[in-house]
Amino acid sequence: MTLLWIPFSLFLFGCSEQPQLRPDIHQAVSVALENNAADFDVAYTDLNNDGLEDAVVMLKGMNWCGSGGCSMLVFQNTGSDFALISKSTVISTPIRVTETKKNGWNNLIVWSKGKGYVLMTFDGKSYPTNPSLQDGVSEEETLKAKTIFK
Repeated sequence: MTLLWIPFSLFLFGCSEQPQLRPDIHQAVSVALENNAADFDVAYTDLNNDGLEDAVVMLKGMNWCGSGGCSMLVFQNTGSDFALISKSTVISTPIRVTETKKNGWNNLIVWSKGKGYVLMTFDGKSYPTNPSLQDGVSEEETLKAKTIFK
């Protein structure tokens, strides 16, 4: 009888892992934009190698886009919610994530009107606010990166 109790107790008390639930990105975007409604696209990827999928948000519409591109928000998944890490403007797709990191976060490659592909590195607090001020990146490096927005 004791031997039967062991597998049963393991089942009852948590040997099966629960699937990771993703926090509500809509709530996080609403808070970040101070309750201004916005259409957006989102891509989930682990940018800081903590096992949680962070969110890269591309805002859409006249309030968030202009001739130079649109605004991009990057959120860190804390496990219980998304925390805004950075807001960048004048960004166009495609957006790619490199395997290389700076300050523990993957570098991003974005399209910047007039400059082409540029590298956006994490400075320890955020990604740059304006990609047009960043260094260009080679086509070879661009092709090695994972595309998260086409």
